[in-house]
Amino acid sequence: MQLSDVYLVTKRLKRVPARSIDSLEKTLGTPLPLGYREYLTQLGIGRFSGFLTVESPQQVKEQLEYWRGELLGAAVIVDGMKVGLYNRGVLSATKVRESFLFATTDNGDKFVSTPSCGQTLFVILDGGPSIRTLQHGFLDPLACCRAVGATDRRPWFEAANGRRELCGFEVRGGISVIDNGVTQLWKQQEIRRFEKVDYGSSGSIETYGIRAIDGLLRVFSKSPGKHSVSVSYDKDYKDQVQSLAQLLGRK
Repeated sequence: MQLSDVYLVTKRLKRVPARSIDSLEKTLGTPLPLGYREYLTQLGIGRFSGFLTVESPQQVKEQLEYWRGELLGAAVIVDGMKVGLYNRGVLSATKVRESFLFATTDNGDKFVSTPSCGQTLFVILDGGPSIRTLQHGFLDPLACCRAVGATDRRPWFEAANGRRELCGFEVRGGISVIDNGVTQLWKQQEIRRFEKVDYGSSGSIETYGIRAIDGLLRVFSKSPGKHSVSVSYDKDYKDQVQSLAQLLGRK
């Protein structure tokens, strides 16, 4: 996939100016990882698929002390190599010590580059044993997720803009009404992912790519034929969420 294929669930992105990235490259004195510049200038600061976070230039600088610390960051990885927790085939202990941290996942995986390897991006899996090379770097964030075992991720991005709200309403008629309502409101072609998992008397629906419901739509059964719905959404899509509430039940 390409960055242009990523579905944006927030309108207002926090793109990083090229000059800030130039400043980081000058400070580090080494080429930045492949795709780092393109990712931040096109998508900006936020989370990919609710899982991967690429650090801003300022964050990379602020974390240098932690990552290069004697008992923290890279040092922990090196200690893990000594006891066989991590494989040495891709990066040596010396290269890990010299590396810079550029991104993390919710699982604790670390994405790094090291001066002696140019623009090559590596991922160090949390808890080992693998250290892997990412051929396309941050140009393919979906591959970054899959490299750490997150094979169920989808290409969507949410900006860190602090504009999230929560809307609650009731639905009568069961989960099938929600299925039909969302399809009717945004049309099937705009639903990039829509799946339902039932747990006995309760249900859970996770969505993305549906303009207003860009986060997690949770459905809990209160009684037969009646559900309480909580929708997490970006403020720019407030009108669509209200339309959904009116279509499915009552606010």
